[in-house]
Amino acid sequence: MAAGFASYINDEGTFEPKPAGIVKRCKLLDGRPAAEEAWALSLLSTDENETIVWTQEMAEAFAIARPVLDSSGAISARKAFIEAYQRLIDVARFQMRAPAWIVSEGHDKSRKVLALQAAERTSRLPASVVAALLAPPEQKVQGDDPSVREQLGKVKKLLADLDAQRQANRAAIPTDAEIARQQRAELAKKVANYVASRSI
Repeated sequence: MAAGFASYINDEGTFEPKPAGIVKRCKLLDGRPAAEEAWALSLLSTDENETIVWTQEMAEAFAIARPVLDSSGAISARKAFIEAYQRLIDVARFQMRAPAWIVSEGHDKSRKVLALQAAERTSRLPASVVAALLAPPEQKVQGDDPSVREQLGKVKKLLADLDAQRQANRAAIPTDAEIARQQRAELAKKVANYVASRSI
């Protein structure tokens, strides 16, 4: 609330503070990235070596945009992502939900360390979660507490659900071979109809 009040004073310093204006700024200062930053961060998920820390809204919006990215390229996908992301964060802010930051781990261990340390510095992830994710496997079993295990379990389930959704979206897009097969079938049907009409 203090940050929202300070933002209001900076923007509207000559006017009497209004609760609605302060609340609006509090929502905008909830830590969720703006749409363009969210899109740039989400694109990193296409690199299997990258570890990214993103919000649930970013992950869901990118799951929607990924089929467009694969079929039509980044320009069209960016538009689809931003529209979906803005809709999702508008709903989340209306419901006063705090951002839920989740980790999508990549194969490159050094990049993972950098990404998690950056997330801790920016308060996107608590130190306990970062420590659990960076700990050697034997320490994870012995040292993590139940609350951390529960949070990590939720993260893994969400990522699994998102991956399943991405796979389903990919499956819904016809391949070049399928498109060619459909076109050949349609052409053969037209030829057959033409031959039949000529033989009457």
